[in-house]
Amino acid sequence: MLGVGLAFAWFALISLVLVGAAAIERRQRVPPSTDRPEFAPPRALWGGEAVHPPSRSMLARALASGARSVRARTRVAERSRGLRIAARCVAGIALASALALIPFAGAFGADPAGTPLVVVDLQHGLVALVFFVLLAAMAQVAVGLAEANFFARLACVRLAGRVLALAGVLALVLAPLAVASDSLRLQGIVEDQAGGFAPAALVAALLRDAGLPALGAFADEPIWPAWHLFRQPLTALLFLPVLGLLLRRPLALDPLGSGVRLSAFGHDDDPGELYWARMEERLASVLLAALFVALFLGAGALPFVSAARIVAPLVPFYGEGLPALLGAAIEMASFLAKTLGVLFVVARVSRSMPALRDDQWIRLVTRRFLPLAASNLLLVFAARLLLGAAGGART
Repeated sequence: MLGVGLAFAWFALISLVLVGAAAIERRQRVPPSTDRPEFAPPRALWGGEAVHPPSRSMLARALASGARSVRARTRVAERSRGLRIAARCVAGIALASALALIPFAGAFGADPAGTPLVVVDLQHGLVALVFFVLLAAMAQVAVGLAEANFFARLACVRLAGRVLALAGVLALVLAPLAVASDSLRLQGIVEDQAGGFAPAALVAALLRDAGLPALGAFADEPIWPAWHLFRQPLTALLFLPVLGLLLRRPLALDPLGSGVRLSAFGHDDDPGELYWARMEERLASVLLAALFVALFLGAGALPFVSAARIVAPLVPFYGEGLPALLGAAIEMASFLAKTLGVLFVVARVSRSMPALRDDQWIRLVTRRFLPLAASNLLLVFAARLLLGAAGGART
């Protein structure tokens, strides 16, 4: 029964994040112009509130998109329709499977060792995650091969080169997380981020060994949440561009810049095919944001306090079932807020950054990201050994 409830909660949470991703995408594409009053929406004659056109309604836009999707399909000669449909299905299943591995909350109930709130809990979830991401990227290569347009096949070749360049870099970027938490299980990585983090933990251990316990206790005081964003900031900075490049879909229509790319997929797509391509792209962006929240922001955990501790005073009055559900709801709401925040920040940064060519990206990955990822892994290993020798403080 708990598994069925987890599946429904996971589906509802991912649906809300997808709706939020679509709203953030439109907000970035059509921002309000406060410096140009002539572009502001007209005001009502009575009351002064803004008069918005029907296109401002999310429901109206969804109905219009659905109406365009059920129109007659376009038949393009020399296009492998079977390969295209199979590649889309493989990419969608791979992205959904990767999302099912992400813990969106802690354990159910007050016991930290209770049932984890994750749809699929694998002991080697980090390895499976890399496999699903690479499978989704290679499925996009198959989509490009199925296109009849020459520029789509050219984009397919560039995407294949990017995937080959990033395959090993992603493993090097994720390896420090497994080292710090001593686990390849995603739930174990999330649980490792509970509590607080003292940036001067190594200094505190050295001061205690030197016979200065008072100064050591002062430096050992946790001042930040024990999220990997603070404990491994270089890993977080490398994770976003590397995984973003692997999950990037070279669609012809740029949803943020409102431009049309020449070397890209979907030049001959009808509205129905374009809808599914855009849906897959949003699912990939949701996977990027949800993974960053789970691996670097503690999933649905609140900083310095657990949801079980918040609802603990309700246990004597309502038993254990209702407070446990309330605690899970709090952590799910926290996970939703963090994911939408990451989506908003990524959209703002993507809109403000210049568009690099594929050869520039590959040069950046091989000459910058790869040495940084290897150095970061060695640094985490060294810090782990030093902290373990100094008293077992957290990395």
